[in-house]
Amino acid sequence: MKVSKVFKPIVKFEKIGEKYYHIENKERLNWYEAVSRCRSMEANLISLQNEEEWKAITKQIRHYNKYWVDINDEATEGEYISESTGEEAPFLKWSVEEPNNSKGVENCVQMRESYGLFDETPHSMNDVECTSKTFFICEANEI
Repeated sequence: MKVSKVFKPIVKFEKIGEKYYHIENKERLNWYEAVSRCRSMEANLISLQNEEEWKAITKQIRHYNKYWVDINDEATEGEYISESTGEEAPFLKWSVEEPNNSKGVENCVQMRESYGLFDETPHSMNDVECTSKTFFICEANEI
């Protein structure tokens, strides 16, 4: 009987600040798939803790790309929980007029570039449908 090896793609993590990140700019996944993909890499979807981490990671992401973060409010509308800790999200940086839960189905959070003339920061967060396909960032404390 011949045994086949399972192919496991090589994924590059880069140290940015105190953590290691894999910034995915090729494959778009929905939020649930992104959580699963990060776990398969023995990591979590990015869980930003403060402004310092925010600034470090936004310097590394591609212009105009959107990325999933580990935050959602699926259990209770307006209560944003970190998927990796199960606790209230420690850091949120909403776009102007966000979160808005458009059509009552926007429960997952992504980082995005702000497009309006009146946005004060070049990147911010937005609540979107969890089934939307977008890029993602995996985070590991060590590799």
